Amino acid sequence: MIFSRHSKSGSILVEALLTIVILSVGLVYIIQALTSSLRTVSLTKDYSTAVALSENKMFDLLRKGFIKAPLEETKNFSKPYDGYRYRLDVKKVSPASAEEKRNTIVLQVFWGSGSKERNISLTTYLLEMPDDPLRQQ
Repeated sequence: MIFSRHSKSGSILVEALLTIVILSVGLVYIIQALTSSLRTVSLTKDYSTAVALSENKMFDLLRKGFIKAPLEETKNFSKPYDGYRYRLDVKKVSPASAEEKRNTIVLQVFWGSGSKERNISLTTYLLEMPDDPLRQQ
């Protein structure tokens, strides 16, 4: 079988076009993976900030001691975290005994807006400790 020069040059062109198509598809998938990872990093940063803000707020509340129920509070955090807001709900829990005073504290932190608003929630119980008679003397 005899091959002419024209058939070889045509096959080289097809191979070159096929190589360009394969490289282009691969490049598109690489770019999509990079943008997806950038979005994930940004979302993780927001979640980490919200967790830190909620832990700080919860520690502030616990440091104050017993919080009387009922209490509902919604506020924005101060700058540079003004894109975040929190909602605090304090509710009385049915006591196991007459002397026991226990409240449920639910702290939610929100960020984002519209349909992209996200939140995390922390819940804890706070027990009012009876006064120690030794400390009163």
